[in-house]
Amino acid sequence: MNIEQLHQKDANNLNNPDWGMPSFLKKAGVIGVFLAAMGSSGEFKESQVEASAIETKTAEKLKVNEITLEEEIAKLDNGMMTDQEERMVVAIKRGVKWKFIESGGNNKSANAMPPQQVSELITGGADQVELIHTHPLASCPYSDSLKADIRSGKVKALPNPPSLDYDIMLASVTYAVHLGEQYQKIKSKVIDPTGVWEFTLDNKHPFVGKIKNYITDLEKGYLSAEEMALVKKEGIDLDKLNPQELLGALQNNPNTSKFADRLLANQQTASKAWISTITEKEMMGFDEAVYAAQNIINPLKDPKNISQRIEKFIAACKELGIIISYQPKK
Repeated sequence: MNIEQLHQKDANNLNNPDWGMPSFLKKAGVIGVFLAAMGSSGEFKESQVEASAIETKTAEKLKVNEITLEEEIAKLDNGMMTDQEERMVVAIKRGVKWKFIESGGNNKSANAMPPQQVSELITGGADQVELIHTHPLASCPYSDSLKADIRSGKVKALPNPPSLDYDIMLASVTYAVHLGEQYQKIKSKVIDPTGVWEFTLDNKHPFVGKIKNYITDLEKGYLSAEEMALVKKEGIDLDKLNPQELLGALQNNPNTSKFADRLLANQQTASKAWISTITEKEMMGFDEAVYAAQNIINPLKDPKNISQRIEKFIAACKELGIIISYQPKK
């Protein structure tokens, strides 16, 4: 059996019919639980806390380094074949100096820092904040045998772009909603085994405006600080559960099941309202972008035209107001 036949099932997994806009809407309510846990829900006032104070407070729990941005990216890149979990780093630029705060990766969240803290960093004098996370080989939707072939060099690693549903349409849009004009100082990056993706949103694009309205509606059902305290009191570990696990834990606990019910009910209401504003062209454009992303990581596609597949994904995203670039390793 040749490599193409052996990994046909990996290609089949990428062609799962449960994708595109319906899949995004299904995931949104679940991931919303996690965004709420990260402190991204509700309104907050701009703080006058100095950025250095935020960094110092964060450093008590997290590792803080002062190196160049290129060195930090190279350090993260070194783990792309071996890391078993995604890693999240907040890069803070002040003048010509960078500081980096790593916040772990067991929850696979692109929200390495809640929007409120990012806002406080910018208010405190940060010139730029980059939200960096990784897509190591372990996070790719491949079988163990294909991953082994990639590590051994039998199969060439393929780019693994930012996910449209979580990395962009939920996490990035959440930052855009809460940060307002400060969002102009935010950049997001994904490091994969082959290079670096950078992405941001065109806040003036009508589709982005519609996503922001959807996130705003979705947040109306998020848990309050008091409710989150109760969740923790019930022994539900927010730091160790991914969104789906967290939702399940809420549903299975009689003291928190009402929170899960409310979150999902609100998600359905928000989705209905949002879908009513989406044009057929936008719906097709989103599905086209998702399909283009799947084609990038499909192991059976001709590796010689990977550049064209990446360009198609970037172009499809641009039509939606999502600005993405990709820089392969040299």
